[in-house]
Amino acid sequence: MTNESIPQGVDATLLDNLSCAILTAVHPNHSQDRTVQYGGPDISFHENRDTCYSRLILALAQNDKWHERLAHDGHFERCISLAEDAFERSTWVPGCYLAGIFTHIKPLHHALPFSPTQERWQAFIRGQWKSAHRYMWHDISALPALVVATRQYSISWNSSADEDLAELTKDVHGALESFFSVIVYGLDQALFDAALLSVQGLYDDLHRMIENSNTLHTDNGSLES
Repeated sequence: MTNESIPQGVDATLLDNLSCAILTAVHPNHSQDRTVQYGGPDISFHENRDTCYSRLILALAQNDKWHERLAHDGHFERCISLAEDAFERSTWVPGCYLAGIFTHIKPLHHALPFSPTQERWQAFIRGQWKSAHRYMWHDISALPALVVATRQYSISWNSSADEDLAELTKDVHGALESFFSVIVYGLDQALFDAALLSVQGLYDDLHRMIENSNTLHTDNGSLES
């Protein structure tokens, strides 16, 4: 939904009100305290509700006008709180969508719960890839969002221990294999192909990083001998 798509005569304020209404539906008391909180009854986790909400916010965040509304109305703060809760519960839903949403949040304006160099962020991303095959059944379009999130913070993987990078690559490869081991009836072929291409590209790059690291270790060993 964009301002340009509104029928003539309809005030764009309706979309502003819709943004507020969406947040109120999932977080009724948000207007009482706009600060980010990580506990309390208003942050209670509801997997189905928060998955639908995160999926919607990820889609809307890709539109410039909606991005402004989401930032202004407190949706990104809500997503940050949900990510904290999802991380503590080790749930795979809606973590994949939240990882994608974070690629649209400017760290200067919001205190992200995960720094690119933190082991916590790496664990969060790895946790999503370990369960990525489940998105075949729920929403395969979430996988490209997870790929973008992984790529955006790829600098942290470059500085990771070899075993951490290898573990991530293994999990991405597992997701890649699931494309050929499951049959999902009624799936949009274009979405399937786009997700497959995205995951394949990430796996190829991660595999290349491992090969380069191994080559570097070999060269260093030769110099020391």
